[in-house]
Amino acid sequence: TVGGAVILAENALALPTLPARGEVTLLNTVPSAGAELVKLGAVPPRARIVNLAGEPLKRSLVDAVYATGTVAEVRNMYG
Repeated sequence: TVGGAVILAENALALPTLPARGEVTLLNTVPSAGAELVKLGAVPPRARIVNLAGEPLKRSLVDAVYATGTVAEVRNMYG
């Protein structure tokens, strides 16, 4: 495909309330917010890549993100 859009949220935890949440294909956030999205079942269904940065990343979170069944790649952007 060609083109795309940037969807901004005030913070990652606001993502589930955004009208465009179903269009998100890449998620960029800190691990603590990513863990909360996983816990809430709120990782966008079209998200294929999740970038996690700014905090240490635990393997258990990586496994939980992959367990959503939609994410193809988790990137550790810390340090």
